Amino acid sequence: MIKLFNLDRSERTVITILILSFLAGAALTLYKKAYSPTQMKIVRSEAAIKSTSLPIEKAKVNINVADESDLMALKGVGRTVARRIVEYREKNGLFLSADDLKKVRGIGPALFEKIKDNISVE
Repeated sequence: MIKLFNLDRSERTVITILILSFLAGAALTLYKKAYSPTQMKIVRSEAAIKSTSLPIEKAKVNINVADESDLMALKGVGRTVARRIVEYREKNGLFLSADDLKKVRGIGPALFEKIKDNISVE
């Protein structure tokens, strides 16, 4: 057998395990980026929105996929609160119900009451 860089069998085994671990970590990172819920944004065409019973200006904002600008369309939600919603979702995962939005700093009972009819968690 050819000796690679004068390494014995146990040293080659350790190097092989390290290389495979690195490749597995890189693959996992790429997978997470490709299938991250924040990367998958549902885009509705104007025709699809018009086909719903809601007028365009009354379409609900899906808080699980909306970006900051979409969230800022909600009455009373500014840039800071919108950013906090996105950051909370990235850190804790998708919202399971609209009530989970109350866990975001800056969204109290009054603001939640204002926006609850305009949000969804589809």
